[in-house]
Amino acid sequence: MAKKIYVWSLTVRLTHWVNVVTVTILSLTGYAIGNPALFAGMREFLPMATVRFIHILSAYMLTASVFLRFYYMSTEDGYARPGELLPLKKERWRSFRDALFFYMFLRKSPPSYPGHNALAGVSYFFIFIAFATEIVTGFALHSQSHHGVLWWVLGGWMLNFTDAMSIRLIHHLLMWFLWVFVVIHLYISVHNDCFEKNGLISSIVNGYKIVDE
Repeated sequence: MAKKIYVWSLTVRLTHWVNVVTVTILSLTGYAIGNPALFAGMREFLPMATVRFIHILSAYMLTASVFLRFYYMSTEDGYARPGELLPLKKERWRSFRDALFFYMFLRKSPPSYPGHNALAGVSYFFIFIAFATEIVTGFALHSQSHHGVLWWVLGGWMLNFTDAMSIRLIHHLLMWFLWVFVVIHLYISVHNDCFEKNGLISSIVNGYKIVDE
C-alpha cells in the first residue's frame, strides 16, 4: 500500500529554489561580465555596472542560502542530515551500489528510499563543495575592489596564494560544472519520477513523496 510521507522540509525546499534562481542569474550575468563585447555601442546607460550589481546581489543571496542549508543540515534529524550525503553506514553503501548498478543498466529498479539514495547524496556532497568554492572564489575576485576584513575572510585570502586570473578560471569552470549537474539532475529526476511514480518532482514543491509501506 502506498502512502504520502513528509520528506522535504520548508527550509530544504526554500533553499533549493533560491539556489535554482540565483545560479541561473549568476550564470547569465557572469557570462555577460566575461564578455563585455556584448554591450558594445550601448552609451545611454551603464550596462556593465547594472549587470555587476545584479551578479553581486545574487551572490549574496546564494551565500545566505548555502549557509542556511549547512546550518539546517547540522540540526536536522530527518532526510536532510549529514548522514544522507556520505554513505557512512553499511546500508547506505548498499544503497550506493544499487543506485550505481541501476544507472549502469545492471539493475531493473532503483533502491527504494524516501530521501536521497546514497549515490544522489554523494553527488550533492560534491555540489555543496562546488557551491562553497564558487562563493569563495567569487568573493576573492570581488575583494580586489572592496577592501576590509570581511572581504578578506570571505575570499580575499586566496589572492595571497594565487593570482586573480587563476581564481577567475576556477570560478568560470565551476559554473559549467554546475550546469552539467543541472542537466543530469533534471534528467534523473524526471526519469525516476516516471519510473517510480513517487511524486519526486512535486515533492520539491509540497514536500511529500509517495512510498510503499
